[in-house]
Amino acid sequence: MAAALAELYVPVSGDATLRVVNPTEQRATVTIEFLETAALAPSKTTRATLAPGEELRWNASGFGAARIVMSEPLTVNGGTLFNAEKAIAGSTLDGRQTSIGVVNPANAEVVIGIELTRDRDFVDRVSIVVPARGTRFIRLDRLFDAAGDRLTFTSSQPVVIFGYDEEHATFAAATATTRHRVVAVAPTPQPQPQPQPSTPETIVITPSKDATLYNEDGSLANGAGIHFFSGTTNNAQVRRALLAFDVASKIPPGSTITRASLTMHMTRTIAGKEPMQLRRLLADWSEGTSNAGGARDGIGTQAKNGDATWIFASFPDRRWNKPGGDFDAAADASTDVSDFASYTWGTSASMVARVQSWVDQPATNFGWLLLGQEAAVRTAKMFDSRQNSVEANRPSLTIEFTKP
Repeated sequence: MAAALAELYVPVSGDATLRVVNPTEQRATVTIEFLETAALAPSKTTRATLAPGEELRWNASGFGAARIVMSEPLTVNGGTLFNAEKAIAGSTLDGRQTSIGVVNPANAEVVIGIELTRDRDFVDRVSIVVPARGTRFIRLDRLFDAAGDRLTFTSSQPVVIFGYDEEHATFAAATATTRHRVVAVAPTPQPQPQPQPSTPETIVITPSKDATLYNEDGSLANGAGIHFFSGTTNNAQVRRALLAFDVASKIPPGSTITRASLTMHMTRTIAGKEPMQLRRLLADWSEGTSNAGGARDGIGTQAKNGDATWIFASFPDRRWNKPGGDFDAAADASTDVSDFASYTWGTSASMVARVQSWVDQPATNFGWLLLGQEAAVRTAKMFDSRQNSVEANRPSLTIEFTKP
């Protein structure tokens, strides 16, 4: 077989002869390295510079692989060639194979895991180390000939896989020092069991606090009310909602967030479809105990100590830096809200990153501001708050994560 690639591997089982020809019009260098299957065996290397049209013949005897590195696209004949760029990190192996060769093209050792399942049930697993720039021979016993058998391998980094024939597989198996359903021939010490990836977990949490900001008066609030509002009223008064979630108390430090989405239930509107955005809050705030009731809470009530209002992050002592709340210019997520229903924000990359930051740096978690359409009137929408009597309608943040 011929090829003209920068890096190739050729299986060697018994005696092998390679021919490397320089078809270019300039001088080219070629390096052929013989990688034996014996653990830590020193490699045998041949280097040559070929003039245009010149040929190099290379002979080897043993079991392993020849690594060929070329400065120019030379032509190689004399075996089945495997391109290093086609290295893979996992596959299902053909149960009819009795043996394979594994070449590690990287500069660090890799760990190969080979697992046998039968009718989806785990049967056996073995781990095999392949040294940097090295090769290993692996015997696959014929113990998985049932219809439901499946043999798979995974690698900590991509490797090149090729097969040996039955004669050489039988020879190599006789030199094995350990025997499982899958046997590693070379007497390399078995590595310690590798930690298995954490299974993702999912939690659903409700807000630790929520509130509405009313722009008519810096002393209006509704901290303990059963609803909150966002958008503009038919009188062009602005409403903004605040929500915060105690993420750090629910998720272990060092966890990795993989998904995050917020669901809220909208229960009153005079508007059609309107975009509503989640903006990260930049300052802490408090909920307070004011309650405007359930009938006219769209206009708010007199704030009590600790309420968040349009002017105060905590009434009456601590003000926002900017009336209407301190929040990011960019949205973490946005969705269109129309008729009475539940709506979900996420899961976006920004939301995942935000929740991750709240796990890693809890002191920065001030929650989100729900920003409605404020460029027109009659866009306000009412949502059920965390104090609502219908538990299923309360805001909920769904988080998928893996523990450290």
